[in-house]
Amino acid sequence: HYRAIATVGAAGALPSVTTPSDLGPWTLRTDIYDGHLLFHGPRFHAITAIESAGAAGLVATAIGAEALGWQTCGMHTDPALTDAAMQAALLWAEVALGGATLPMGYDRLRLATHGPVVAGPVSVVVRAGQTAASKATCAVDILDGERVIASWAGVNLVMRPGEPRPVVAQASSGAAV
Repeated sequence: HYRAIATVGAAGALPSVTTPSDLGPWTLRTDIYDGHLLFHGPRFHAITAIESAGAAGLVATAIGAEALGWQTCGMHTDPALTDAAMQAALLWAEVALGGATLPMGYDRLRLATHGPVVAGPVSVVVRAGQTAASKATCAVDILDGERVIASWAGVNLVMRPGEPRPVVAQASSGAAV
């Protein structure tokens, strides 16, 4: 079962975001799409690089539907970037919780654009929310340069069944993950 409330407002700028300052280099593995945490096929490989990561968040580079060769005529959003946002949240949750998670929903999505209008790579910024033994929340923003084009609040993630018992990471300044 799904439930949503949608409101349509005037297109406009979304508030700017602050990238977490205490992130280190990504060192969990070299292959982003490892077949376990991110099991997506090549047509969904929207994240092209992970710039930095830590318990406080994650910064990645992603490409949209057009760059992946998808037909975008008539689309109201960019499904590849939407999936990239959730993929980035999963990558951050692996850092924060120590295992693979599943996205269970989000509280709010705000869009500043209509349709897949991104021509080149964008930044995906994940900012940590609350973490517990087997669940976490975060916010995810997609930036085209300095402009926020999509913003998710209250992204809810839970550990996958069968994952090892997680150890919640503590944020620390400059800690590499």
